[in-house]
Amino acid sequence: MAMAHPSIRDRATVIIPCFNVAEYVGECLASVLEQGAAVHAVHCVDNGSSDGTIQAIDAWSRANPGLRVITEHEPRRGASSARNHPLPRVETEWVQFLDADDLLLPGKIAAQLATAADADVLYESAVYRSLDGSERMKVPDADVEVGLVAGNLGNTCANLWRTEALRAVSGWDPGLASSQEYDLMLRLYEAGCRFRRLGGCRTVVRERPSGRISQGAEGRLWKVLVQVQERMLEAFVRRQGTVDWPRVRQAFFGGLRMLYPHDRDLALRLYRRWLEPHGFVPEAGGASTRAYAAAFRLLGFAGAETVKALIAGSRSSQP
Repeated sequence: MAMAHPSIRDRATVIIPCFNVAEYVGECLASVLEQGAAVHAVHCVDNGSSDGTIQAIDAWSRANPGLRVITEHEPRRGASSARNHPLPRVETEWVQFLDADDLLLPGKIAAQLATAADADVLYESAVYRSLDGSERMKVPDADVEVGLVAGNLGNTCANLWRTEALRAVSGWDPGLASSQEYDLMLRLYEAGCRFRRLGGCRTVVRERPSGRISQGAEGRLWKVLVQVQERMLEAFVRRQGTVDWPRVRQAFFGGLRMLYPHDRDLALRLYRRWLEPHGFVPEAGGASTRAYAAAFRLLGFAGAETVKALIAGSRSSQP
């Protein structure tokens, strides 16, 4: 007797933004096919590709008619716009976002759906695969507020998202050039959505070759990040719940340190607003070495950063 398919309510829709991914999209779709009956449909949203992406999707779909693949088109507006494009037409209760160069391991969606009750965002670990084939696993934080500020609350593709929760916050913000994932999770948090960490690791995030980011562009990325982080701190204050503020502040300081070389004034202003009044001192570990923490205690934030820059400059000038 054939096993019945689960109802639409108990399945997920996969949304894949596609821009010049002819080399990767077939393997990505094959990983979706291996999810079996947990997938209701796949929306491949072409974002103005100029290579053979569309032809690659069509060829794969003809060879694998068992998976319902819907190809959609829009001008090149970015991945956030592409992810939003099918949302009004999604019929399932859950959405699986997937970048076209990443992979789902077999059973990923079914395992998450089995634990989906009383949650709006399911998040878990992911494997990050470098160009040289080496891999590392990133384990998300169990504390939602700390994970938000630290950028460690899962990954766009590792997570599973409740459709109605996404619609309620109008999906992704296509106006943001970076930090879109954590902006979305912040807005879901502000809307009272429930986050649940799972113990699995069922997604592979693959690094792609790319050009070096310019100094100016890097500065803009860090500025957007700390602005999103500040909105998170404001949301935590408004909620007036139990927040692990020492860890939240350590995570926020990490963002300020990355911003400092690009926008000293903004980094100092945010430090003086959010950290200095609480007697903040960075903990040694991670981005802050023992030497940096000691310099901070003696000289403050600006002084420690000045010493760091002088040491880096002297090292770079050595033959």
